[in-house]
Amino acid sequence: MPKGEYVIVDLCYVMDNDWDEVCSLLFQKNEDEANSSRTGGVFQLRDGRKFALYGTAWGDGSYGDNLGRSYGVDAGVIGCIATKDLPNWQGSVHGGNVHTFTEDFETGYDSGTIFFGDVRIETDPEYDEQEDETCPTCSNPTYALACHCDGWDK
Repeated sequence: MPKGEYVIVDLCYVMDNDWDEVCSLLFQKNEDEANSSRTGGVFQLRDGRKFALYGTAWGDGSYGDNLGRSYGVDAGVIGCIATKDLPNWQGSVHGGNVHTFTEDFETGYDSGTIFFGDVRIETDPEYDEQEDETCPTCSNPTYALACHCDGWDK
């Protein structure tokens, strides 16, 4: 995405007039066999405005970023769009934050973490903190997927 001032938020809060088109782009990409990621990506509206949008690991809720800020989520997604591309931009946003990127930046999703340049939003805090889930009987490391050793059901 090009450098500039962006709002990072559940885009349903700032793109209400375009929300139907946003959803149609997201679901169209998810159903396309060539785009196997069901987590989101960079999209372009019919009028040429671009935005990035990614699904959170656990849907709605409140998520924090690496800069100590929080994001309220009601549509199960967090995205970013340039403030210049928001026709009704008022200078602040409910449930999100404004961030200025001084250089072009990458966006993406990795194991529950949504990233926009240097901003990292952890939407699955348990991903990296999973407890040891080995079978207490046979030490099978796939116990979380239900070990079926002789002692499993005892």
